[in-house]
Amino acid sequence: FPVTILLLAEPAPGYSWDGCTGVPTPPQTKIASLFHDALYQYAGYHGLTRAQCDEVFYRLCLDYSRTPAEAVVSTVYYLGVRLFGWYFWRRRKAASGYA
Repeated sequence: FPVTILLLAEPAPGYSWDGCTGVPTPPQTKIASLFHDALYQYAGYHGLTRAQCDEVFYRLCLDYSRTPAEAVVSTVYYLGVRLFGWYFWRRRKAASGYA
């Protein structure tokens, strides 16, 4: 699916985002984790599947990767969200009332 995201600024003060959950936030994952957290936070409202939200994360990570080593780290982080993101997705989707 096509994804086009225009980033105009850093997140607004007070937004509930703290980078990658449970692991360090390398530079190439910073913006990706912001969008990924927002997509998960609104699970059930936007019509995207978890796999699509995770794909947005991965594509942004790769876009911000400046070296092959950073691309490898991006892939590892993507595998992490695919393996463990279900827990957070399920919680947020249930909270939205669209479970």
